[in-house]
Amino acid sequence: MIQQHQSGTITDNKISVHAGIIRVKDKLYVGTHADWRSKMIQTIHDSSVGGHSGILGTYQRMRKIFYWPGMKQTVIDQVKQCDVYQWNKGETVASPGLLEPIPIPEGAWELLTMDFIVGLPQSEGKEVILVIVDKFTKYAHFLPLAHPFKAIDVANVFLN
Repeated sequence: MIQQHQSGTITDNKISVHAGIIRVKDKLYVGTHADWRSKMIQTIHDSSVGGHSGILGTYQRMRKIFYWPGMKQTVIDQVKQCDVYQWNKGETVASPGLLEPIPIPEGAWELLTMDFIVGLPQSEGKEVILVIVDKFTKYAHFLPLAHPFKAIDVANVFLN
């Protein structure tokens, strides 16, 4: 591109060359070297300022400084491969609508909830309480457990 600009085959006034640095619309032109492009995206995306901000945030920061044809797609492809971004990206779906009430059970012991209360002081060798609530009768059962426990221990306490 430098040679074309110097020879006059590129007459676009949006492109300038100074000291071997190409600028397109006052942005640094990045050549076709894929490793350089990848490193620039990684630097912007992974930095403390970028903070794995996602596709749009990374692209907006990139386009203020750099230019190359197809930059947006390159940013999209690279950010999609970022593990941190994949684990932490926000959900972008439309609002799910109104909440629907939980159906009322028709009898006792049809619908139960279970939860654990942990971090309690030890009493008679137990420091966990398994809470089981019957949604029909609103009756709660509090069952002691020793920590650590396994699924089979919880099932045995529940059945007893």
